[in-house]
Amino acid sequence: RTYAAAAKSAIPGPLTKLLSRTEGQSRQILIDRRSLLMPKDLTSQLTEEQLVSKAKLALEMMNKDDIPTPKELSFISARKLPHGGILYELNSKESANWFNKPSNRSNFLEHFGTNVTIKDWTFNVLMENVPVVFFPE
Repeated sequence: RTYAAAAKSAIPGPLTKLLSRTEGQSRQILIDRRSLLMPKDLTSQLTEEQLVSKAKLALEMMNKDDIPTPKELSFISARKLPHGGILYELNSKESANWFNKPSNRSNFLEHFGTNVTIKDWTFNVLMENVPVVFFPE
């Protein structure tokens, strides 16, 4: 038995859950209103199935306008969030990473709808005993 096989077989349960959740998040994008002052009408009239269809239609419109999109990019599901945003799950991490390029992001949003943006993932980090000021003496 190799070291790699032993290391893989001994992954603790909580870590497995964390890795699974992180892998799932890497295939998601969050579309939200551009400003909190805008009304929450982004998702109010559409079902989650219709939101998936709307995203697929935006990709089709991009292809008709000769804007290249990956052939394998596909929207799997959409979840309406309480604050009015839409959390989309894509088929792969590479599909979600395609939206990290500013030109791809803006082209998609132009075809998806107005006054919306794709939010970046943010992570809060709490560090203890780290100085927050520096006094050179």
